[in-house]
Amino acid sequence: GADRVFDVLHKAGGIIDTGSVRGIIVLREGQTDPIRVDLQRYLSFGDKTSNPTVLGGDRIIVPLRNDRNTIGISGEVQQQSEFDFVEGDSLSTLIRLAGGFLPSAFMDSVSVVRVDERGTTLNTITINTKTWAKDIYTGRQLEGDIPLQVGDRVYVRAIPKWKQRAEIVIDGEVKYPGRYAITPLQTRVTDIIAQAGGFTEKAALEDAIMIRTSEVKIVDREYDRLSKLPPSEMSENELQYFKTKSREVKGVLSVNFVDLFEKGILDNNPVLHDKDSVFIPAKNLYINITGSVRNPGRIVYKSGLNYMDYISLAGGYGFRADKNATLVIKTKGDQFPASSDNYSLEPGDNILVLDEPETRFIDVFTQVLTISAQIVTVFGVIYTVVRLR
Repeated sequence: GADRVFDVLHKAGGIIDTGSVRGIIVLREGQTDPIRVDLQRYLSFGDKTSNPTVLGGDRIIVPLRNDRNTIGISGEVQQQSEFDFVEGDSLSTLIRLAGGFLPSAFMDSVSVVRVDERGTTLNTITINTKTWAKDIYTGRQLEGDIPLQVGDRVYVRAIPKWKQRAEIVIDGEVKYPGRYAITPLQTRVTDIIAQAGGFTEKAALEDAIMIRTSEVKIVDREYDRLSKLPPSEMSENELQYFKTKSREVKGVLSVNFVDLFEKGILDNNPVLHDKDSVFIPAKNLYINITGSVRNPGRIVYKSGLNYMDYISLAGGYGFRADKNATLVIKTKGDQFPASSDNYSLEPGDNILVLDEPETRFIDVFTQVLTISAQIVTVFGVIYTVVRLR
């Protein structure tokens, strides 16, 4: 059939983050009035009239989002978010855009907070939505539904003392990523991988991680104190402590997925806690070379090559390179002198060629932290994939 607006935009690379999903305009030859398109309604509840067919000669305009022209919802809904405001939006519209209520929602008293242009609260409207459960997606008039205004914020509270089941999230290269119910201190890593259908062919078990989110928020006051000091003012012990802690990823548990799933060694098959996360990355087929080389970047991994081979493939050492000071930084943050025998190069590793000593300290410190931050960012994907409650 003919392409619709969503299809055309998808083929063009999709809408960027700053684009308005709800304010799209289609200009049609011979037609004075523009066609207004609200793709969010189509994506959220399948309203095909909000995703019209495109004709030859049509021009599609995606305006920038106006941060002041929004309505927002938070609390016990599937997707807490802000949405562009469109004339005619009602409370039920916003709840449907947010994916509907969670089972834990206290539907007796949903609050609509109305604010002025300066963000000052004008008044709060409380609405009983208890009768909406069956009819919210039918299009029928809902009891107590009200039109919304620009700037309105909706809050859906949780049922007092609501107890949800314990859950973990698993993402990455498994057949069925998502949230899974567990029995705390009984369900193990192998159990949850089996529930998720096992690994895909792209899974890199050597880089898989398990994160205990309850430990992520533990505050290290000494690290916080040192982070406010320039390195030149730290003692040798303080600097070593700060560098070590900078490479750590909070909450990561030591689990060898290769031993567990390829070798059948079950000595370290930990039980899961509520809100644990498991992330199985895809195989990385590159070695990343940074620092003082002529052509830094990614080079396709080849078994049997050593760090000098990869430096040669990167065009050789740069002008200021210290040829005796090169680091290999593993995907989980471990560091080794490149000339040592305590590691083997693997896909995804980073080779960092340092500068000459007199210019080196701050540059090294910054580059290592940058690589560590990239590693943390990769691991941090797991926190945002599925919102744990």
